[in-house]
Amino acid sequence: MHQIHAHSSLTSLFAVSHLTFVVDAMQAGNSPARIWVDDLDAPRSAFIWDTTHCLYAGGDASNPAFNDWLRGFIADTYLPTLEREQLGGFKLTLASPNWEEPLRAAFHPLELSKYPRVCYRLNPALIPPVPELPPGYSLRPITRELLTAADEPGVADLIEEIELCWPTRDRFFERGFGWVLYSDADGIVCRCTAEYASPGQIGVGIATRESHQGRGFATATARQFAQHAAQLGLRTHWDAWTRNVPSWRVAEKAGFEKVSDYDVLFWGGE
Repeated sequence: MHQIHAHSSLTSLFAVSHLTFVVDAMQAGNSPARIWVDDLDAPRSAFIWDTTHCLYAGGDASNPAFNDWLRGFIADTYLPTLEREQLGGFKLTLASPNWEEPLRAAFHPLELSKYPRVCYRLNPALIPPVPELPPGYSLRPITRELLTAADEPGVADLIEEIELCWPTRDRFFERGFGWVLYSDADGIVCRCTAEYASPGQIGVGIATRESHQGRGFATATARQFAQHAAQLGLRTHWDAWTRNVPSWRVAEKAGFEKVSDYDVLFWGGE
């Protein structure tokens, strides 16, 4: 098999709404990834590892030579790395349900569970106004200066999120953006960051501190982020576990519309 950084065929091998923007971001060098294909000139099958917890399979799932290689890679490289670096569990996202059987075989004897996820896309015409915030709270863009205040509440988590989703902080500030909801008393209580960026499109990452959940802060931050993305003319995606009802409800409140439901395979590191 061949390890590559990008190929013109990759987008077509992962041509589903919940994966195209992810793979395009990896090829653009804006999201960490190791990519393998069966053929350098005309790839039929591809496998991607984001170097931590996420794996992706696309193209032809009935490719004996590729599937043989995949079983060897999983047994000899991936699973030992998972244990050595204590990465915990992992998530397998498939471009086609046909990949489920060969992937279960490749990961045997691990028992993979199946969980549903949902993908949303921003409709700029549906973005409501940002709600008025309580006294002592404000929405702020993520700046280099903000990240230098590492001792302030919420900043370390924000840095960790950026460094997990982007190759470097510099790349985030060159090609991404984000907003935080800031409390004068408690620091950053909600963050919303661009991830999986490629020309003309991005994904969304969002998190609210548990102590401040249920107060509309995620909705406010998401709407601010959505307005900024719409001003930039970006096709914006929001991906979540189906059971994470608060996440996709916030998406809907910020002007996102559901475009697909899909299943992933998951192993929790038991």
